[in-house]
Amino acid sequence: KLLTMAAMMAAVSLFAGTYTWTGAAGDGLWLTAGNWSFDDDTGVVTSPAAKAPTASCSDDIVIANGDTVEYVPGGDWVPSGTVTIGGGSKLFQSGGLAWPNIQGTLVLDGGTYDPGTAGRLRIYGTLIMRNHAVIGTAPEYEFGSSDVFENGKGSSFSFTTKGSGQKLVLNGGTVNVSGAFTTNPDDEYAGGLLTVGGETISPAGTVFSAGT
Repeated sequence: KLLTMAAMMAAVSLFAGTYTWTGAAGDGLWLTAGNWSFDDDTGVVTSPAAKAPTASCSDDIVIANGDTVEYVPGGDWVPSGTVTIGGGSKLFQSGGLAWPNIQGTLVLDGGTYDPGTAGRLRIYGTLIMRNHAVIGTAPEYEFGSSDVFENGKGSSFSFTTKGSGQKLVLNGGTVNVSGAFTTNPDDEYAGGLLTVGGETISPAGTVFSAGT
């Protein structure tokens, strides 16, 4: 019997696990297996992991021990699981023009993500920033049509434009939009500061001048 696509995807998801950064190998490199432990989601933990997470890893990834982790690109970084960087940890890309492309969820909870020399930072999933999280400056940002940006507790993030299909949840911190900003009825504002350098456009088509 042939498996349907849905069944195959469900089967694959059963094997999803979590990579946790330990830094045990001591070289600070993402692609070194000895720097990771792996929980296969059944309670079996392998440390060190048999292999490092790939550039297109679908497993969840946690870096939260305060280390600085270097990703040396062998291609675009395209994680589709949840990547959590916290506890003062930092993940940065060194060298190359590979484009980070966040397909899953990037959670910066007191952590830093620096795309380095990447030509463009693409966020086609969810970006959550809390507890003074930081994103390094990329030459260009690109956002998909169904993103959620959640920003709070002293974090600051700057990007170019926001379309009507994107939701912003602002619980504190600062979001700077250098271009146009299109509001979404589902946007949530519970604190913080939103600064728009271009026009602000409502779903009804009303246009407001730049401001805060």
